[in-house]
Amino acid sequence: MENQADTNLPPTDLDLNYRSISDLRRIASDLQSNQYHSIKIYLDYLNVGKTLPPTVDDKPSSDKPALEQCSGDNHQEFTFRQDMEDVLVDIITNSFVLNDLTLDFGGMSCPKCLLNDSSFFARIRPISKTLRRLYLRKSEIKTTVCQIDEEKRAYEPLANFLSGQLDLEEIQFQQFNGDDVIVRALGHCININIFHLKLVDNFDAWLMSTNVFPKWPALRSFRMDAAGVHLDRVIDSLKAHCPLLEDLSLPALAHADKTLVLSLMELLRMRSAQLVQISIRDLAVAEDNFLIFLCEKLPNIRHLDISGGSRFAGVAVKSVVWNKLQYLDITRCNNIGSKFVFAVLEVCHKLTEFRMSATTMREESVIQKIRDAGFLKANEWNQGAMWTKEAQD
Repeated sequence: MENQADTNLPPTDLDLNYRSISDLRRIASDLQSNQYHSIKIYLDYLNVGKTLPPTVDDKPSSDKPALEQCSGDNHQEFTFRQDMEDVLVDIITNSFVLNDLTLDFGGMSCPKCLLNDSSFFARIRPISKTLRRLYLRKSEIKTTVCQIDEEKRAYEPLANFLSGQLDLEEIQFQQFNGDDVIVRALGHCININIFHLKLVDNFDAWLMSTNVFPKWPALRSFRMDAAGVHLDRVIDSLKAHCPLLEDLSLPALAHADKTLVLSLMELLRMRSAQLVQISIRDLAVAEDNFLIFLCEKLPNIRHLDISGGSRFAGVAVKSVVWNKLQYLDITRCNNIGSKFVFAVLEVCHKLTEFRMSATTMREESVIQKIRDAGFLKANEWNQGAMWTKEAQD
């Protein structure tokens, strides 16, 4: 009976950082009584096969391995010890309820070091039976600058692992330098609902639009934070292949093209009834007709960030349909005045966070109106302020 009680314990998170081999073996031997639905692995630490002291006072440990210094014959030092790889594979593949996996590359910049992990990626492929969410972080490997053919294939082991995750529902890349082979592998993950790219590089927009989005009809959330990306093909592909899209975030400073803005407007019109979250900052060329469109066509929006819309004024806005809105950011929309604010406050009774520019708050009537609506100033900076209030039932 005691063992039965242990197996019914709720799933827990497992952070495999600063773990000794004996500690990992203990975890592996105790999988029946401790079910892990979320595991984080820090590949830069595990690559050296040793235990490192934790950070002190939030300062990085001086003992952290400097992977950028590895070269030539030194590569062998950055390969998994066999005993370390064996026990990690045991933990991952036998965590029967594992749903979330985080692989943190810790700023790894050496292609050959990543290739040395190929056996590890191949051996953990069976987790596709339960894995639903995958987070890949902090890889600085740029195969586009590799001179050796072998190093150009650095991402192939990871790409092969991705290709086998047919039931994956969410994937996020953060501070990650990608590769075409990674993008092509994503096309095999046909059940993706959530795809977030934050501070990424070398994710080819054309390849995503032709090889990835057509395979993702269930995509609901797409967020991309990378300046300088050509989005025209991405937007066209989202219009054509992703009918369930309800959460959209596009990179700042990518909206200087009026044709692109018109294409974006068409996408929003097509998905207007289902969109609940939008972040389209720095729409420098969009004017009030775009703002009026947003006010009239997004009945289910809950989170809206249009900060940096320097041409928005809102003088022609008569009303908004945002009665479900909870968050609004109009900071750096320096021409928006009181009329727009009043229209928002009149309808958006569920609004709990309202960020606005200092120029918008210049009128005393705006300050009085927002205070009358129950908001308190929670934070203020040179360009604006954040007003908050408690959620109402």
